Amino acid sequence: MTAPIKPTFRIKWDYWRWLFLGLTSKPGVLKFVDWWLPFHVFVATQLAIRLDDSIKDQATTIVLPLAGALVGLTFAWSGNAQALMQADSLNKMFSKHSDGLKNYLYTFQTAVLCVLVDLVGWGLAGLGLFDSADHSSSHFDFCIKSILYFVSSLSVRECWHVIFGSQYLTLAQQSIKDHSDA
Repeated sequence: MTAPIKPTFRIKWDYWRWLFLGLTSKPGVLKFVDWWLPFHVFVATQLAIRLDDSIKDQATTIVLPLAGALVGLTFAWSGNAQALMQADSLNKMFSKHSDGLKNYLYTFQTAVLCVLVDLVGWGLAGLGLFDSADHSSSHFDFCIKSILYFVSSLSVRECWHVIFGSQYLTLAQQSIKDHSDA
């Protein structure tokens, strides 16, 4: 007898619980906390200091087209990863992690979330939301630019992780197949 399927509401909350609290292991948000984090902060602050254009100009000329490319790459490779995760040969590998398949699925979902947050942030900047604020000052601009560039830097990393993760799963599947054939 198979286990009943969880209602959709429960599945949605499972992701947020995994991200902020963890299911049976550490929270997913801790995947962002590594030695690259200071690099992202450095890149964000340097870009915020050195680029003088308004946030709206930066959004419309450079970052929104770049974010569109990141979205395309991330979604394309996520589809590849989803297909790989359905392969029976990888079930044994997924069972080795305390959160099982959910850890892999939610990691890819978090990468897509990061890219979407980046896109929405720069989209709002492109609409002039941050330029039209009455309390706009050089400190406010610097903070907004820093946050947007920080999320953009994270998005590039997450896009790369989606590609890397898909390739890792492909290589793992091949390795499992080679060992089962031997």
